[in-house]
Amino acid sequence: GRLPNISELYLSNNSLGLNKNSDWQWLLGLKISKKLKLLDLRENKIINLPKDIWKLQNLVTLKIDKNSLYKLPTTLGRITTLRYLSVSENNLRTLPCSLIRCGLEHLDISSNNFKSEADAPKIADYTPWDIYINSLVHIAAKTVLKHKFFYAPNIIPKTLVELLDNSNMCVCGQAVLNDKYYVIKPFELIGFSISRHIVSNFVNKGSSVSVECFFCSPKCFVK
Repeated sequence: GRLPNISELYLSNNSLGLNKNSDWQWLLGLKISKKLKLLDLRENKIINLPKDIWKLQNLVTLKIDKNSLYKLPTTLGRITTLRYLSVSENNLRTLPCSLIRCGLEHLDISSNNFKSEADAPKIADYTPWDIYINSLVHIAAKTVLKHKFFYAPNIIPKTLVELLDNSNMCVCGQAVLNDKYYVIKPFELIGFSISRHIVSNFVNKGSSVSVECFFCSPKCFVK
């Protein structure tokens, strides 16, 4: 957090992913997250992006090509300013459904492990009403979100902060505190970009890919 005025950060070819205990908090700190508009993490052997990458609330461009990513965090959908996303040459098999809320103008998913047509939907073995069953921690977190309370480790328990920071995102845009309930289903590529500028290995832009969808309520589940 010592670079409060930086707007573009180029970190390609640094093997950041080799350290399995990497702490991304220096990047997601309050000062940097308010200003950063471009982040280049290409060729870093990264396997996972931190879920709380959503804290980069002014990020416009994210380049994470040529890494070892097998999935993207659903929290990317919480970055409403994101317009350019390039994730070519990774190991992705699905995309988070929440990306449709970003209003992407450019999406590059070429050279991944997608199939030309997505597999049939994988329906989880539970009913919509199971989503209502929550622990006390989940109930407390929902209260914080509902009333939009400011929270920090010095105000509420750290475990609750981590739950709020790492929550997935529902197709409706709301936070999902329980990651057990999701469905993988096909979705047309053109739905991810408002300008339909999509780079992929598919011949037909009308092709579909598998998307991972989380749900915050039974209402969203049955849609």
